[in-house]
Amino acid sequence: MTTGGFLHRLRTRQNRTTITMHDAMITLVPGYHRLPASKCALLLDEVRETWDVTLKRAMTNEPFTAEDLSLLAMIGQRRATDHFPLADIRAGFEVAYVTGLRECFASAAADDRAELIDFTSWGVDQLDRAVQAVTNTYLQVCRDTGDLRPARELLLQNLLDGTPAPTVATTAGVDPATGFLVLLCRPRNGVDWSRCAATVRAALPDALFRADSGELIILLPTLENAAPARVGIADLVLALGRTAGPGMYATQAFAPTPQAVPAAVDEAREALLLVAAMPDVRLRPYQMQELLIELAVARQPAVRQRLADLLTPLGSGKDLTHTLETLFDCGLDRERTTKALHIHRRTLTYRLQRIRELTGINPATAHGIQVLRSALVATRLPVLTDPRHKKP
Repeated sequence: MTTGGFLHRLRTRQNRTTITMHDAMITLVPGYHRLPASKCALLLDEVRETWDVTLKRAMTNEPFTAEDLSLLAMIGQRRATDHFPLADIRAGFEVAYVTGLRECFASAAADDRAELIDFTSWGVDQLDRAVQAVTNTYLQVCRDTGDLRPARELLLQNLLDGTPAPTVATTAGVDPATGFLVLLCRPRNGVDWSRCAATVRAALPDALFRADSGELIILLPTLENAAPARVGIADLVLALGRTAGPGMYATQAFAPTPQAVPAAVDEAREALLLVAAMPDVRLRPYQMQELLIELAVARQPAVRQRLADLLTPLGSGKDLTHTLETLFDCGLDRERTTKALHIHRRTLTYRLQRIRELTGINPATAHGIQVLRSALVATRLPVLTDPRHKKP
């Protein structure tokens, strides 16, 4: 890296840049926004000290030294002692970095392009080292005090991002090479996620989990044979149903390695869309291999439309579509169906006959039931694209 006027100008703006980064962290990161005044003053000192070290090393194009990283590690130790959220610490570094870069660009002259590029490249690499130094110390302090929660939360995020970190996994008490059984739960209505979290902790204390955007995602560490874990997952879904009510969809997928977690989550999320379209869904964790008919219909728009069109004539009959939906929801049990609809058995027989007359499909045969069920699914399904057919 050259040491022309650019970096020297950064030196002259050092105090202004420090204050700007500090203010951005206070404004944009919730944890820092809630700091008392005394802690804000300490934060400003930390930002000033970190930025000073950054400029010194950048001017000589050297990486952070062990002494520099020890200085950063002390920040992690203080934050852990204060029970400051790890996610906010990491977000704070990102905000400070972006804000600092913006200040650097503002001070750059027309002929500083090469030096600015070098400084930016150097900063990306060193930012990662700085964040890791803070994170590792933070997690170690938490582990020493018996609190594995921050490490487990970070591990979950790393796995979902597709960047599993063996060190974080070990700190979280998880085998870095283990696979995971992925469970996704989505309620049909509102739900108290805090009660659901308590249910998960009680049923599967080893699971990594969080509620995100109306969805509960759970990763259960498991060996190559996921069968025992599937039993625990099925029991958990039933327990969640008791906690949140029966109106919940659940799907599962297996990730044999930590690197496979994102793909397994995508599969389980796609399966959720299929399960939500089923007229006979039950409170249990479905696997994609059970949903191949729904998947095929969803990925074939023309077939989906033709199936949906079969039910169009039912609009002319009284409650015929609802009758068909209730029949499937009751497991094709006509006695249960009549009770659920509050109608006489002869009325149900008549309605099924009308369905046959209007659609040309006989609901009294196995083939007819299969076609009509697929037609109901087709009316509720989104159009899904087969990922193998996506253009690069």
